[in-house]
Amino acid sequence: MPCWDAGPSVVSVIDGDAPDRPGGRAAAESVPEMERLRAENRQQSAQLAVLYSVQQALAADLDMQGIYDAVGDKFREIFPECESLDIRMVDALTGRIEFPYVHEHGERVEVEPMPSGGIMMRILATASTLDISENFHEEALRLGAAVIPGTSSDEKSGIWVPLIWSGAVQGLVSMTDYRREQAFSESDVRLVETLAGALGAALQNARQLAETQKLFKESEQRAAELAVINSIQQGMAAALDFQAIIDLVGDHRSCRREDPRGHAHR
Repeated sequence: MPCWDAGPSVVSVIDGDAPDRPGGRAAAESVPEMERLRAENRQQSAQLAVLYSVQQALAADLDMQGIYDAVGDKFREIFPECESLDIRMVDALTGRIEFPYVHEHGERVEVEPMPSGGIMMRILATASTLDISENFHEEALRLGAAVIPGTSSDEKSGIWVPLIWSGAVQGLVSMTDYRREQAFSESDVRLVETLAGALGAALQNARQLAETQKLFKESEQRAAELAVINSIQQGMAAALDFQAIIDLVGDHRSCRREDPRGHAHR
């Protein structure tokens, strides 16, 4: 059987060092395109996964906390190496920050609402992503960021992406890493921003639906209360009519028992 000698030109094409050859040039140019398509596919798949988690939560008739739980868990599935993830929301009435979902070092953490400050103030003011990839503590100190009660304070890097709808920042999604700086690549940041955009729209719809359901339940309760009040009023009216009949009969009988001289018997 004749042997095929892979000469220098063939080896250079295989190694990608011969851009002058048509095949080598095409292969070299296709690599960035493949990476771009792969990144777009990952973004679309992750976006659909987040939206589907919200839809499932709504279909299961979960409240807003149940929706936050479903979304937070889905984020952790998409970013399995993320050591800390939390969702923060702004209370429109008080301006305080609520923490419906905080997950750190493999465990859920319950955090009480607290005043806005530090990083959240920066997000509210700029409505843009904050990416601290190195010198974390220096940057946190510069921003006036405080440690969230119940969480660690030895972060190496982190990203905070706003949740926006109705033209205003309503909250944020935060991801931090405790092992290394530069933990989140540009593609990671873009992906979280894409997911946050989809999540913002989904949460807006979910909140509107929850508010509608709340108003409907309140109207039902009010209708039931009015029905009870109406039945009581009807009962009172019936009792008054019955008493009036008694009084009328009593007056009639009293008149019949009067003697000719006009004196009633006692």
